[in-house]
Amino acid sequence: MFTFPLHKSPCTSSIYHMIRKTVPTLKNVRQSSGKYFNSVMDASKENQSSTKVDTIKEEYPKNLTLLPVVDSLGKWIPIPASSTGDNCSFSILSHNVLSDECLRSSQEHDFLIHNGVHLYDHCPAEDRAWPTRKERLLNEWISLNPDILCLQEVEFTAFPELHERLSAAGYEGVLQDDKGRAEAQHMANSIFYKSRIFESQKVSHRSRALIIKLKHVNSDNHIIVANVHLQGDPKADDMRASQLKSTVTHIKKLMGGKRLPYVMTGDFNENMVYTTSKHILKFLNESVLPLTNPHLQQPYKPTFISPWIAQQIDYFYYGTRELRNTFLIEPLQDEEIRRLVHERYLPNHIFASDHLPIGACFEFLKLPDEVEKEPEE
Repeated sequence: MFTFPLHKSPCTSSIYHMIRKTVPTLKNVRQSSGKYFNSVMDASKENQSSTKVDTIKEEYPKNLTLLPVVDSLGKWIPIPASSTGDNCSFSILSHNVLSDECLRSSQEHDFLIHNGVHLYDHCPAEDRAWPTRKERLLNEWISLNPDILCLQEVEFTAFPELHERLSAAGYEGVLQDDKGRAEAQHMANSIFYKSRIFESQKVSHRSRALIIKLKHVNSDNHIIVANVHLQGDPKADDMRASQLKSTVTHIKKLMGGKRLPYVMTGDFNENMVYTTSKHILKFLNESVLPLTNPHLQQPYKPTFISPWIAQQIDYFYYGTRELRNTFLIEPLQDEEIRRLVHERYLPNHIFASDHLPIGACFEFLKLPDEVEKEPEE
């Protein structure tokens, strides 16, 4: 597993803990960063000239040097030109937990079968059981110790116990409550935040997004966090674009006329790196708020891995005027991805969901009294 890196910021230096020797210290990362940055940028250029990626099985061919066990979620990547000054930092983790209802009822859905292979047939019954997966997920999140935790596919019946366990670890939580949802809807988004680091100011419940305005206790900065789980139908890119537009509109509304920091994260159900959707591209070009995707500058790595497709569909978007992205998680090493893509898939006896979690660290760029007002239109 990974853990969030150590910070020198006085606001958060005491809340991060290194729990595995496989995770490099911030000092070691800095010492080797120059060579790594060059390789990252070269890979980025190659990615930008590639065609749309529907599967990465060809990118990760089988070989004889596969790792025997996948037991680590990789390493932290420092972002070029990042600052390690005195600005206050915070961390966010996003994870689609894989709803138990979705897993149990998946046999009823033909669209989850491809060339005779079902999406979850590879996973033994004991590893599909919610009590087992719940403990693995909770242990993972608590060990990672993020300041903000954004979850998708949280069942209404499972939320109380998750909330109780995470509250004991210092979190407050809110569950999405869309009054217009269908009666058959059994899951929603949730956001947890460290109560000694953030205070909740306002919550907005949308059909595909949970949006919260938080106050950073030590710095008095405000930040708006949007946790999205967009429409999953592969052909519904127009709906996903509409849901994104609605989410960003409500983020701006919560700003109250000021240029507040904001982060949008979650399961986009769209390959945002290589998308050719005219609806998604139109949204990105015409968004009422500037949106930066830090994943575009990193080598392509999947976050959803099944027996017949592996894609990157979980992301962060943020505004660079108010925040600086200092770290991202590289979900897995190449050899570990090969192992998952060709043999293990997700979920399995180690990873409790069909999604890998994504993580990021950000710094506030401005003090509260430096926050600008939006120019009148």
